[in-house]
Amino acid sequence: MKRISHYILIFLILLSVTPSAFALEYNKIGGRPAFPREDNPRTDSIFVHTLEPGSLQDEGIRVINNTKEIKNILVYAADSVSSTDGGFACRQYSEEKNLVGSWIELEQTEITLEPNTNQIIPFVITVPENASVGEHNGCILIQEKPETGLDKEAGINLAIRTGLRVALTVPGEIIQSLQFTDFLVQKRKGGSFILSPIVFNNGNVSLDATIDVVTRSIFGRVKARHGGEFPVLRGEELRWSFEMKKPFWGGLYISRATVTYLEGHGELGQDIGSSKVLETKPKIFFSFPTIIASIIEILILFIVLIIVLNIFNRRKIGRWVRDHWVDYRVATGETLQRLSYEYQLPWKFVAKVNKIKPPYDIAGMIIKMPPASRRRKVTRKSASDTHQASARNKKL
Repeated sequence: MKRISHYILIFLILLSVTPSAFALEYNKIGGRPAFPREDNPRTDSIFVHTLEPGSLQDEGIRVINNTKEIKNILVYAADSVSSTDGGFACRQYSEEKNLVGSWIELEQTEITLEPNTNQIIPFVITVPENASVGEHNGCILIQEKPETGLDKEAGINLAIRTGLRVALTVPGEIIQSLQFTDFLVQKRKGGSFILSPIVFNNGNVSLDATIDVVTRSIFGRVKARHGGEFPVLRGEELRWSFEMKKPFWGGLYISRATVTYLEGHGELGQDIGSSKVLETKPKIFFSFPTIIASIIEILILFIVLIIVLNIFNRRKIGRWVRDHWVDYRVATGETLQRLSYEYQLPWKFVAKVNKIKPPYDIAGMIIKMPPASRRRKVTRKSASDTHQASARNKKL
């Protein structure tokens, strides 16, 4: 059975400006550019040069062993390759070098370092005569030499690598251009969402793109914000995947992505020019509320419905009173309770319509009452009962 070499690739390639020079390392073995330039802080962690076709550039990498053991270390160049998300990665040791990896010639490819020591390995970059205008990327990688070697047939090896980016620009007509190709909103199991703006670099140099994704409710309140600064390599598509947690209340949401980059080419790390901003069309999507939120919303809706119905009924009754009730002068001996009984109405309702307050004495008043046709005849007994009820209410 054919044995396949397997590498755990850990790239700590610094693609942003670093505040100070330090060793790029993993597990205390690493390196950094040996001759960083003061005019470009990116050269603390990246080899950055602008070179004409056919030119040569002397350089060096400082290899560092910060362990307490003697280490046999491999140092080698490789072509760059796009990662699955469009970012920067490096090819494996065993892969053929056809691009920038083949432009780099190291003075040594294997060294032995004592504990807590470092050594500079010089190398030369030779740009081919037919190199195209624009940016070209490669890698220089450092790793501890596995005991079984790195051949394709060497079986399974676990090789932890650290890499430094080599960014070379061939001068000429530099094109800087990004464009949005899509903006996807995908719902995940559990109710969260993945927001995925996608951009394509159709220029000939890499660009540091600042992405900003803002999601708002339909009322304008910001629900979530995602973003950051990421390099987009020439000719490559970069897709971000930002997770937005399931909204507690649910509802309609509007998400919009913007990307900002500089127009006006300077060497990598020496940004010049003005900012250009691109924006996607808004994406509108719906999220169901959580179970607890649903219960709360149903209760609120029920209460609001009761209030609305109550207001509607009050207004309906008000119109009925306004359109049908007439003025009535209260005769001597008539009480609010007696009139209410005769007109078959709750006495408190009559009092409220006429704004009569305690002690509800209405003798001689002109009040609003239904038409006389609704008034029923009262027998002596019923009149007596009404009078007694009136007396009891006055005592209360």
